[in-house]
Amino acid sequence: FNWTKNGLNFNPHNDPRLTNFENSGSFVIPNNKYPAEYQGKYRCYASNKLGVAMSKETHFIVP
Repeated sequence: FNWTKNGLNFNPHNDPRLTNFENSGSFVIPNNKYPAEYQGKYRCYASNKLGVAMSKETHFIVP
């Protein structure tokens, strides 16, 4: 699985504050004192030998 945030490559495994779920392509953004850091537009890409699937863009907004 690959992710983009605001159109740029984003690897949730590089951020120790995120909870990642192996082999699922999912991650959890913490609800702590810095959620605004994660505000943006996210999209997931999954690929295999048959091709690439792209998710709809998800907007994470902090009020």
